[in-house]
Amino acid sequence: MPALPQWQRVPKAVLACLILGAVWIMLADWNLAKNTATYETRLREVNKVITLKSNYTTGSFKPRNIRFLTLADDRRGEICALAAAVYQQGSVLEVMGWDGSDTFFDGTTCGERCKTPEDATFRFGQEKKLYWLLHYFENKPDLHDDDLVLFTDAWDVILNGDSASLKELFLRQTNHERGVIFNGEPSCGDSFTLPSAYGDKLRDHNWRVKLEKDQQPRLVNGRAMCSAIAAKTLSTTLIPGPNWSLGSGGILGDVRSIRAFLRKVHAVRREQEEAYAKDPEKSFLFEGDQILFQLAYLQSPEINAKVDASGEIFFVLSFLVADGDFDDFSPSDGCTSRYMAHGKASRFAWNQVAPVFFHFPGDFKKMYGSCSKPTSAYRKALGAGQYFVDVDRSRRVPVSDPTTLEWKEPVKEAEGTFKPRKIRFLTLADDPRGEVCQLAASIYQQGNVLEVMGWNYSDKFFDGTSCGARCHTPPGNTNFRFGQEKKIYWLLHYFENKPDLHDDDLVLFTDAWDVIVNGDSTTLTSLFLKQTNHNRGVIFNGEPTCGDSFVIWGPYGDKLRNRNWRIQFEKGQTDRGISGNDMCSAIAAKTLSTTLVPGPNWSLGSGGILGDVRSIRAFLRRVHEIREAQEAEYHRSPHSSFLFEGDQILFQLAYLRYPEINAKVDASAEIFFVLSYYITAGDFNEFTPGAGCTPNYMSNGTPSRFAWNQVAPVFFHFPGGYKYMYRSCANPTAAYRQGLGAGQYFVDVDRGVQVPIKSELTAAVAPPTLLSELDLDDAAFVVRKVHIVTLADNPTRKEICPLAASVYSQGHVLDVLGWNYSDTFFDNTTCGPACQANRGNDNRYGQQKKLHWLLHYFERHPNLHDDDLVLFTDAWDVIVNGDTRSLTDLFFQQTGGRRGVIFNGEPSCGDSFGMGGAYGDKLRSKHWPIRLDARQEVRSVSGRDMCYAIAAKTMSSTPTAGPNWSLGSGGILGDVRSARAFLQRVDEVRREQEAEYARAPHASFLFEGDQILFQLVYLRFPEINALVDTAASVFFVLSYNVGDRDFAHFTLASGCTPAYLAGNIGSPLATTGAIPVFFHFPGSSKRHLPQCFAAVERARATTAPRQYFVDVDRNTTVLIRDLCPTYS
Repeated sequence: MPALPQWQRVPKAVLACLILGAVWIMLADWNLAKNTATYETRLREVNKVITLKSNYTTGSFKPRNIRFLTLADDRRGEICALAAAVYQQGSVLEVMGWDGSDTFFDGTTCGERCKTPEDATFRFGQEKKLYWLLHYFENKPDLHDDDLVLFTDAWDVILNGDSASLKELFLRQTNHERGVIFNGEPSCGDSFTLPSAYGDKLRDHNWRVKLEKDQQPRLVNGRAMCSAIAAKTLSTTLIPGPNWSLGSGGILGDVRSIRAFLRKVHAVRREQEEAYAKDPEKSFLFEGDQILFQLAYLQSPEINAKVDASGEIFFVLSFLVADGDFDDFSPSDGCTSRYMAHGKASRFAWNQVAPVFFHFPGDFKKMYGSCSKPTSAYRKALGAGQYFVDVDRSRRVPVSDPTTLEWKEPVKEAEGTFKPRKIRFLTLADDPRGEVCQLAASIYQQGNVLEVMGWNYSDKFFDGTSCGARCHTPPGNTNFRFGQEKKIYWLLHYFENKPDLHDDDLVLFTDAWDVIVNGDSTTLTSLFLKQTNHNRGVIFNGEPTCGDSFVIWGPYGDKLRNRNWRIQFEKGQTDRGISGNDMCSAIAAKTLSTTLVPGPNWSLGSGGILGDVRSIRAFLRRVHEIREAQEAEYHRSPHSSFLFEGDQILFQLAYLRYPEINAKVDASAEIFFVLSYYITAGDFNEFTPGAGCTPNYMSNGTPSRFAWNQVAPVFFHFPGGYKYMYRSCANPTAAYRQGLGAGQYFVDVDRGVQVPIKSELTAAVAPPTLLSELDLDDAAFVVRKVHIVTLADNPTRKEICPLAASVYSQGHVLDVLGWNYSDTFFDNTTCGPACQANRGNDNRYGQQKKLHWLLHYFERHPNLHDDDLVLFTDAWDVIVNGDTRSLTDLFFQQTGGRRGVIFNGEPSCGDSFGMGGAYGDKLRSKHWPIRLDARQEVRSVSGRDMCYAIAAKTMSSTPTAGPNWSLGSGGILGDVRSARAFLQRVDEVRREQEAEYARAPHASFLFEGDQILFQLVYLRFPEINALVDTAASVFFVLSYNVGDRDFAHFTLASGCTPAYLAGNIGSPLATTGAIPVFFHFPGSSKRHLPQCFAAVERARATTAPRQYFVDVDRNTTVLIRDLCPTYS
């Protein structure tokens, strides 16, 4: 089938982002720069492959010169510091509107809008800016299209850095193309989040948005516009940073691009003013300018518009700034008296970058004076002759201060010089289980000896001391949390007191029971130095999820999320408070900014640690410091505090709080590969997700490698739900290790003795074989015939006619279940009250009734064969748009020639976990069992995460790309055996819920409708090959994703055109030419059905004589003309 256009693939990628948090960004880096040594190198590699969409030749733009521009109509002294700084750095500031000017430089005016009343407001000044800017860029005779222009606000801006760097910064952010860069802010600003009646109007309105050039414009509600700005910035900005929202107080661009953007700004303004003039009751006028620039940003993908997210050009003071972020500046007090001493700019403490401009908006204006005074003092001392240009009057205005500011690049740190002495291998294993043997044997055979702490329930350290009850593990105690906590005491004592440890030794600590040595442990020293850039440090295993901490469900997880935690990313930063809800994002941000070897495993785990002794000791001291502080707080106030459970939370808090320790996460998994949902078939040789290692694994000692770069991770770690695969890898490893000779041992650290590795290596049991009880994966499957079926109980509705006639005209006959309020099946049996006629037309009842009829049909109908295909569709809101004769081909395209069942897709969760109201709350508050892979164990997931689980399942199982990730139940295509198995599971889940409700009606609930049941089965029974029609080649469900001109002869706004189905040819996707077989009109789109049905009637009402459908329950035919006389 034709590939979908990029814009239709975007929602799927966006969902993946929601599901994986910040990880996919790191995944991109991982694939682009696998062996880079520094962040700067990584950034260069990323920039090499970024292809920007522009009308201009990529990478060829060369700016001519740069001009500096502002608007200042009031003769206030604040202009002097700005003008003097620009002058002293070799340029002249051009000032528009100076001294109340109401005419442009050429003597023209814009009328009343150009006059500045005595009581001019802030909003008026912002609006006035629009007219002066456009006139300047349209009419200034000495402007050249290749000039750069820097526009900045006048009264609350300081030139902090070196303006001579602006050309270089511009080209870096635009990838050497034309473009326009706006200052960034970390909040939506003066627009869609304003807490006022005006803000309500902006939020209540629907706005046109077009993010990509090949996308059709679509309407987005004002409440989602801030998200749209963030999405646009995320997808277009090359230099990352936290300031995602477009501001309009700082602009840098080439003349041609700025002019084009300003024209769009004025087009947006005129459109709104015209709407207001037509209907002032329903419309409104814009206040200020930022809203106009943001709307233009979201509607003009043809202009290369960027947001300065990093703040390198325009640093806008905001709530994100904390004490210590800059030298000689704090957000509480402003600039110190040392600011601008000898012209020295204020720099970010962590990277020594000096933003060119400081902008003090809103509440931060009170600090402006503290910075402008030392700036003015410095500028004034540099001599006379300075001036700025009054653009409107074409004259110079003297300032009273000049010369130049000397700029020196910050000195980069020298390369690290740390040289490790030797490496040691360490674990904790208190239960004398055989799993430790293959780990110990692997390390022994690679030239080292495993040291085991806590062996055989030891409750004393190697020196005879103890930590009391915390150190005592009675035999049989399998408390996972206890074992995790015990680890931190043994580790600290080892690193503090082991007499034969040297500060320059490397130590590799790993969990004991679920780890395999896959690769070559002799490479660890070089891998350590690569990841630490030849410095001391400590590296932790990475994971692509937050782990056993801030996302853990239940009361303990709630306590972690509801608290504020102190964090400090950089040594030069002041620590700050962060909500527990944001801590996973903070971990991702920390890893992204510090990890030199990129990869997708952004979260810090504690099951694998590699570091020099001094660094690990320092880190463990911090871990215990955090533990002791929490325990002290708990003992002071046990009702308002809590104790930590496990160890990972402690390691993550230390990672985020103590930047003086060079802590890294092994994001690339070169050292520790932790099995996760990320793994898919083909990622490794001799390893399959869901099954584990093949019998050929470790054949002749050959490790399993990443398929794309042939790297062999040193360790494989099988946590949580992946432990069941451990044996499949341990067995061949044990077989290989056993054959390499005798004399192997590990060291019992606490008792100071060697423990021989004996017969335990042969004790590994074979992995369990999991067979599909349904035997659905039939490679020899061949479709026998196709049935098309629906359920329609109301005989007075005419909507059945176009569906039945379309099916008939294409060589099939529509089978209708439940026709004419039937409450018995075709074999005269019934299901009782659930089968009784739905004469009240209750939608929920009708949806539930469908379940009983479908199951009975697939289980009992004598005309069905297991190798038949059945297409089920809703009856009242569906049109046959394409050719039903293509269903078999489409089915095999999506199933890869296998049996299976395909459901219509939707771009939202639908009538289930995303529903509002009490029923939706019940679905979200419950935990549900899911099992996404046939060899995975069942796990429990909160209803709040179930929409993400559906997306994850679809993305991991559906071979066709498309935006419709969620499973709907209004369209189903499958072979009889697979559909029957799926419906049996649906019935099982329904009965489980009804039984739970019967036992405890106050604590449970009954399902409403059918979609929730189909989604639950989709997530729980992976032995059935269930797929979602993401590309909508079979079922196209109309949704907010559909834009004008996406289809020929159909728009979501107007419905079907008179040319729809002309020549009996369906409406294709305009971008690919693909023709979906069915159009489904849910919700508000039902309003278009009459005109579309009329087109169907014109095309198909008389294509064949005596058209009919089958009343399945009564086993009779029903002539379509008896219901709809216009049909033949």
